[in-house]
Amino acid sequence: RKLNMYRNYIHRGVKGVRSTGLEASVYDVIVTAGGFAKDAINPQDITELIRILRPQGHLLWTMRSAEEERATEFGLLHANLRSLEKAGRIVIIKHEQFVAYDGVEGEA
Repeated sequence: RKLNMYRNYIHRGVKGVRSTGLEASVYDVIVTAGGFAKDAINPQDITELIRILRPQGHLLWTMRSAEEERATEFGLLHANLRSLEKAGRIVIIKHEQFVAYDGVEGEA
């Protein structure tokens, strides 16, 4: 935002389908860093992000591993993503597990 790189920069909370108040299928890219966490976006709310994403759009995120979050719903995230992929709603391009600079395991 500071460098004026984005034409449409929006900061919204996500708490269920239609919770953002944004139109469906309008965004080319959605980026969240650390957005999926116990005190932030619930993994089940990924459906809202997919709803506002254009077909062929990209959803990019980073998060701590399910084990680090210590919450059951985060352990189910991968199963939910595989189910969405099998239903043809998403295509998983890349899933990578990494160790962050602070030594904490994460995923992207």
